Amino acid sequence: MSEFEVLTLAQDSPVVRDDDGVILFGQQLEVLKGILVCDIDTFDTLILTDVKEKDGSLLNNREFPIYFFRFVTNGLEKGERLNLYGEQSDISQALRLLPFTLFGPNQKELDDWRTEEALKKMAGSI
Repeated sequence: MSEFEVLTLAQDSPVVRDDDGVILFGQQLEVLKGILVCDIDTFDTLILTDVKEKDGSLLNNREFPIYFFRFVTNGLEKGERLNLYGEQSDISQALRLLPFTLFGPNQKELDDWRTEEALKKMAGSI
């Protein structure tokens, strides 16, 4: 078994790495900056936090590490997989929200949600 290293790149979001991979605990945005600064070229496991907020800061920015893995580290192009660990409901929610956080809702979804016309127009102009 290889030695592992614990990096504290953001409060409440440690990163653990060894010769076999890198595990990211939590989803604070600051941890992604720390990953870049420490020349960590990818991570393979994301432990979803069950704490959503602490001291006024959101701790469950789930989409950002997933997009980081996908678009910054090009994990899929390299044939890598991202393991998500957490409550099944949290994993399901993260996967359901990904299309909205990347592309935004479509016109039908805005209509189904009874979105105000002014907001629909704003969404269409972005």
